[in-house]
Amino acid sequence: MTSRIRLIITLAVISHLILLTPLVISQLPPPKEAGTGVSAEEADKQKPLSSRITTSTAVPSDEVVIRAREQEKTGDIYKLRGDVEVTYRRYTVRAENVTYNSDTGDLEAEGGVTFDGGPRDEHLTATHGHYNVNSETGIFYDVIGIIGAVYRGRNAVLTTTNPFLLTGRRVDKIGARYIVYHGTITSCAMPHPRWTFDAAKIDVVAGAEAKLYRSDFRLFGLPIFFFPFMTHSVDNLGRQSGFLLPLIGESNTKGLVLGDSYYWAVNRSTDLTAGAEYFSKRGWSQTGEFRTRPSENSSLEMHYFGVLDRGDPATGQKEGGEDVRLNGEWVHGGWRGVTSLDYLSSFLFRLSWAPTFTQAIDSEVHSNAFLSNNFNGYSFGVLAARYQNFQSVNNGDEINILHLPSVGFSTVDRAVPSTPLTWGFDSSAEGVSRTEPDFETNTLVGRFDLSPRIALPFHFFGWGFRPEIAVRDTYYTQQLQPSATGTIGNPVDSALNRRDFEVSLDLRPPPLMRVFDHEVLGRQIKHVLEPHITYNRIAGLDNFQNVIRFDARDILSDTNEVEFGLINRFYGKRTVPKGEAGCQPQLSVSKPGMLPGKIPAEPLPGTAIAVPKCEDQGPTTR
Repeated sequence: MTSRIRLIITLAVISHLILLTPLVISQLPPPKEAGTGVSAEEADKQKPLSSRITTSTAVPSDEVVIRAREQEKTGDIYKLRGDVEVTYRRYTVRAENVTYNSDTGDLEAEGGVTFDGGPRDEHLTATHGHYNVNSETGIFYDVIGIIGAVYRGRNAVLTTTNPFLLTGRRVDKIGARYIVYHGTITSCAMPHPRWTFDAAKIDVVAGAEAKLYRSDFRLFGLPIFFFPFMTHSVDNLGRQSGFLLPLIGESNTKGLVLGDSYYWAVNRSTDLTAGAEYFSKRGWSQTGEFRTRPSENSSLEMHYFGVLDRGDPATGQKEGGEDVRLNGEWVHGGWRGVTSLDYLSSFLFRLSWAPTFTQAIDSEVHSNAFLSNNFNGYSFGVLAARYQNFQSVNNGDEINILHLPSVGFSTVDRAVPSTPLTWGFDSSAEGVSRTEPDFETNTLVGRFDLSPRIALPFHFFGWGFRPEIAVRDTYYTQQLQPSATGTIGNPVDSALNRRDFEVSLDLRPPPLMRVFDHEVLGRQIKHVLEPHITYNRIAGLDNFQNVIRFDARDILSDTNEVEFGLINRFYGKRTVPKGEAGCQPQLSVSKPGMLPGKIPAEPLPGTAIAVPKCEDQGPTTR
C-alpha cells in the first residue's frame, strides 16, 4: 500500500470520529456548574427571568422591570410565578404569583406580598393585593407595615426621626395616603407594642398626620381611653397643633377635676401650650408654657401657673395666686447673657397648690440675670438679682435682698514676667438693698470690693507647694448699728471700710499608687491616693458686727484653719486578649553562623527573621 493511500484512509477515519463525537457526548448528563453541584441547565432554569416593559401611559424613559422564575405572556397579560419582583419608578412589589397587565398597569399579587419604596421608605407585607403602577394606588389585605425604615435582611434601619407601624385587615394606598380599616397604629416595636391606637378607620398621610375614627388607646393591650375622633402626628418633626389628652379626676380637696390643654406649633422654633382645669370645690386654674429658639445660640422659655380660688370650704380662706418663671439664654460674639426670673405672689399659694412636697416647702424665690464676657483670661460681668425668702404665710413676712446693678471684673492667675510668681485680682462695684420686717436699708447701698493676690507655686521632688498672700478692702456706704436688746439693729448712713489680710498654703504630697496584677472584668485596676493639706489665715477684721448681711461676701470673719483630705481614685484599663491585633512581639534574627541579636537596618541575604506569635507574649494593655 502506497503512502498516499495510507494518508487518505487515516484522514477518513479521523473525520468520521469527529462527526460521531456529538452523538456520543449528547447522551452524557449535562456538566455541573462550578461549586454548586447543580447542572448548568438546571441552574439556568432556576435563575429568575428578567424583562423590561415600556408602559403605554408612561414617559418613554419609564420602564417596568419584572423578574420571575417563570414568565408567560398572552397579549398584554403577563403571568409571573416564583420569586416575582416588579419594579416601577420608586416602588417594588414582590410576591409568589403576579398577574400584570402592561397596558393598564394593573397587577394582582398573591402569596407573601411585600411592597417597598417611596420617599418615606414605606414597607408593607400582605397576603394578597392589587396595585396599579401608573397611578400608584392599590389595595392590600392583612397588612403589617412600617413607614420610615429600610429593611436589610431581618434588620430594619430607621430613616426618619418618627417612624410608625400600622396593621390592618385592609389598607388602601392612594399616593402618599394610606387608609387603614380595622387596624392599629403605633411607634413601638412589633409584635408586642407597649401602646397602640386601635381604630375602625385610620387615614394616614405619610410625613404629615394620621386621623383616627372611633379609636381607643391601649397600653400593653388594655384599653385606656376611647376617642370618637383624634389626630396623631407622623411628621418627622413630631409637632402638630391640636388639643392634648383631656384630664378627668377626683380629689378630696379639689373635688371633680376637668381640664384640657391646646398645643400650638407656631413654627419650627416656637410653640405655645395653654390649658385650664376646673375644680368643683375650689375654682379653676390656668397654665401656660411658651418656648422659642430664635437662633442657634438663643432660647427663651416662660411658664405660668395661676389659680382663681373661691376659698377653702373648711376655713373660707382664699389661697389663689400666680407663679411665673422665665428662663432665657443669648450668646453672641464672646458675650453671654442668661436670665432666670421667678415671681411668686404668696407663699400660701405655693403651700396649697404645689404639685410636689419638695416644691411646697421651698420658701425661697431666686431671680437672676447676668451678662458676661471672657477675654484673654479676664472676666467682665454685669448682674441683676433678687432674693426672696418667705418666713411665714402671712403677707409681708419675708426677706427681700436686691442686687441692682452689680458689676464685676476679675482675672485668672497670671505670671509675673521673669519670676516664678503669679498674680490676680477680683473686684466689684454693686448697689444692694435689704428689707424685712422691722429692718430696711436705703433703696441703694453702695458696696465696692477689691482683692489683689500674689502666689509662688513650685514643685520639689513630686511635692507641690502654693503659698499665696492677698489683701481685701470692702467699702460700704451704710453700716449696721447693733442693738443691745438682741434684735437685728438699725442701719445708719455712715460709711464703713472693712480691711483684712489673707494667707493660704496649699500642700500636695506625691500621690501613692498601685497597679494590681489580677484583672477585674477584663480590666487592669490601678488605685491612686492623692492627699492634700490647705492652711488658711484671715486677720484684721474688727468690725464684723457692723456689716449688713446681703450675701456670702459679707460674712467674712477672722479665720485660722487647716483643711486636709484624701482622694481615692480607681482606674480601669481594658486589656488586649492574647492573640488579638495590637500586641507587639519581640523580633529575633538568626543566620547560619551567627547568634540571635538585633535586627539590622537592611536584612542580609539569607537572613531569616522569626516573628513569635502574640500568644507567646502574654497580655498587654491599651
